[in-house]
Amino acid sequence: MKIKYDLLLKKSWMGMKNNLIVFLPLVYSIALGLVFLIMMLLEFLLFIGLLPDPRVELIRFLYFAVPIGLIDILLLILLTSVINAMYINLLNLVSRDYKATNKDLLQGIKKYAYLYFKVQMIKFSIILIPILILGLIIFLGFLISKLFGLLLVVILGLILFIYIILASLFMVFGLLFLEPIMTTIKLSSAIELIKLSFKYAKNNYTHIFITWLIMFAINFVLSIIVEFTFFSPFVILIIPIILLVIVRIVANIWLRIFLFNYYLNKNIKKL
Repeated sequence: MKIKYDLLLKKSWMGMKNNLIVFLPLVYSIALGLVFLIMMLLEFLLFIGLLPDPRVELIRFLYFAVPIGLIDILLLILLTSVINAMYINLLNLVSRDYKATNKDLLQGIKKYAYLYFKVQMIKFSIILIPILILGLIIFLGFLISKLFGLLLVVILGLILFIYIILASLFMVFGLLFLEPIMTTIKLSSAIELIKLSFKYAKNNYTHIFITWLIMFAINFVLSIIVEFTFFSPFVILIIPIILLVIVRIVANIWLRIFLFNYYLNKNIKKL
């Protein structure tokens, strides 16, 4: 089956231009991000006030910092899940040629936020749990002897490096179409959604790689073009920085719509 990637890119660009509301979740993400940063600053000041010398009171510091740090991570994952749920519903509607509205933002949160949160927690666990287990083994190794601990650092460090590479490949390629799949099948299980996404990637690995390669190439070329302006003596430095940020934002939305269009409209013959 021949897929017209150029038409899918054009359709995605037109859909984005006709539905500028797809940029609205970015406003919410910036606002929530600022609130989160202020909260982190207040926590830091609280630690400084309670523990004037963390070097002396390390155990007490960790007693406060570790649980609060975990709560912060969970909150950050929750906030990103809410924002991405908005995006998912908007991008789904745009790729289906519907006119998205403000109501669709809230609808997206209701439909996809919890499921997306569970997926993100699984992805986080895939990386975190092996690191904690191997870290504990290395710690126990050092309790036995310094030489044995160093040997474990080398061996388990290599294993962890290979594991992280494989896990990253799984998340990049195996879950590339997880969001579009989420909009076509009613599921409550994050594990089943991940299985479906991986199965789709396994059965369409050539098109998966081509799609990823197109997205990578577009981002790379746009970055080169914009960053080239940094070498121009005729522009103020802040201008290309702002331009680069804008290009990144637009390209990200455009290519996310492209992913949805590929999954939902890959048989398109003309616009």
